[in-house]
Formats: sequence, structure tokens, C-alpha cells
Amino acid sequence: MKYIKAVVGVIIAVWLVTMIMGSRVRPGSWLFPLRTGVNEPFWVWIHITAPGRAATLQDILDTRYTELERAWFSRDQKQISAAQAALQHTSEAVVSAIQNYTIAGDYKVADSLAAVSISMASVHGQVLEALVTHGAVAQTSADVVFVKDIAEVLQSMRADEIKKFTTAFSKEDLVKGIDGRLKETQALQEEVRNELRNADSLLQPEQKAALSAILTETQAAYESARNKLGGDQYVEGFVLADTTLGRLHEVRIAIRATQEFGVPVIPAVKATRSGK
Repeated sequence: MKYIKAVVGVIIAVWLVTMIMGSRVRPGSWLFPLRTGVNEPFWVWIHITAPGRAATLQDILDTRYTELERAWFSRDQKQISAAQAALQHTSEAVVSAIQNYTIAGDYKVADSLAAVSISMASVHGQVLEALVTHGAVAQTSADVVFVKDIAEVLQSMRADEIKKFTTAFSKEDLVKGIDGRLKETQALQEEVRNELRNADSLLQPEQKAALSAILTETQAAYESARNKLGGDQYVEGFVLADTTLGRLHEVRIAIRATQEFGVPVIPAVKATRSGK
């Protein structure tokens, strides 16, 4: 009995350490597998709502990409190997979650998670490419291919999910859902606009212009989604709002990557208004 208590005590102590240290636990450290294998799954599980769990998983995915970028930048092979393995594992968890939400008929959560995850794969892939292009890392463009593969898998899944989404909910469910998503989109638009304004001195003119253009595009997409709500095009509006959220995350990630690594990142041109 004493042995069991001691083991439980050690487990709790390690869990608390990884929780307190958070993102300071680097890939390759002995605490990293505990953080990624115990702490983070716990924070996903503890949420009582599907949107809460999906949002937490989405944040973890963003962290995985950032860890890989930092590992590449450090040129520490141990960090690189651990970060890439963790990203692969978390990406698989995201794919599994989207599949499970889709099977359960929770298409609103599935679509939001898929849309933002696609955007994360896209822009983080561009961050990695920028690090390669500017000679900041030892990797080559060939090493970025696996991120593009992740994005393609997610895009295919989202396309299938959207087909099922069309007849899944009543008008009342969709109205409530898209209204909340539009408020979330509007709030993020303002946050990202402020981040762009604050990072003004660090951005190259071309990058600043491109990011400002994307924010103009996302504002127009937001208005379009609102119009679709008024025109009873609820699924189209919901999907467009999710895509717009993803684009806003791309701008935020591009700004933060430029601030941290000193390389200009410009998200790819996309047809946001069509919801693709």
C-alpha cells in the first residue's frame, strides 16, 4: 500500500511540474512525453463540451507546430526529432477527433476544428519554408512536405464533412451556431488587427500590405457570412465563418513568427469568400 501511495505521489508531482512549467518543457526533455502524453490529453478531456475540447486540441496543435519551428531554429537534433514526432501524434489526434465528431453528427465542431487546423498546417508550413529560404535552419524544402501532406488530409476530410453537414441540423440549431461563430470571428478580427498594428515596425512593407489585404478580405467574408444568415443559407454561412476564422489565425501566426524568427511570412492567397 505504501508503495502504491509513493508511486501515485510521484505521478502527481510530475504532473504538477509539467502543468506549472507548461510550454517551457522543451521537446527532447524527459518531461516532454509526460506533458504531451498526460497533461495535454487531460486538459482536452476535462472540458465538458465538444467545442471546448476541440478548441483545446486546436491550441495544442498550434503549440506543436511552434515547437517544431523553434527546434529547427535551434538546430538541436534531439529537439527536432521529438518535436516532429509530437506534431505527427497531435495531427493524428486532430484527424481522429474530426472523424469522431463527424460520425457523431456534430458537424459544427468538426468543421470548425478542420478549418482552423487546415489554416494552421498551411501557414506553419510557410513559416518552415521561410526559415529554409532565409538559411535560418539546416533543413530543406523537402523536409516541409509532411506538413503539406497533413493539410491535404484535412482538406479532404473537411470536404467530405461539409457534404454531410448540409442536411444535419434544424434551422434553429444552425441560426444559434452561426451567430456565435460570427461573434467569435468579429472578436478575433479585432484582436489580429491590433496585433498587426503593434507589429508595424517589424514587418516589411510587402508583408504588411499582404497581411492588411487579408484582413480586408476576412472582413468582407464576415459580412458575406452574415448575409448568408439573413438569406437562410445557414450551412454556407457557417462554413464561410469557419474558413474566415482559419484565415485570421493564419495572419496571427504569420505576425508572431516574424516577431520571433525575423523572417517575413505571408499566408497563401485563398478564396476565403467561397468558403474553400
